[in-house]
Amino acid sequence: MGRRVMESYILLLLTPSPSLKKTHILDEIISRTLNPYSLRDRNGVWVGASVAHRLFHTRILPLLVNRSLPQEFINDAQEACQRLGGEKGKLLLLETSTSREEAERLVQPAS
Repeated sequence: MGRRVMESYILLLLTPSPSLKKTHILDEIISRTLNPYSLRDRNGVWVGASVAHRLFHTRILPLLVNRSLPQEFINDAQEACQRLGGEKGKLLLLETSTSREEAERLVQPAS
């Protein structure tokens, strides 16, 4: 997941927050929250948009909560995480039989 995608998700979390004040500087919050130390090596994943959204809020953001997200936004982050299934929730919500059958066909040798 790219840094700009994560920046977008943080903005989507912060902007409607009742904790956001006029004195907050969003660029500084984002920069501090997404610093390389906080992310470590947990960001080498390429996924679809809906999965990326869920991945960010349920796997990455919880790691940043105690490391670099300002205290006043922690409740918002925790609520978003729970709303999207929690830290152990499924990332891919629907698995259609069509996509499963298609994947099986691609793996099996042609007859």
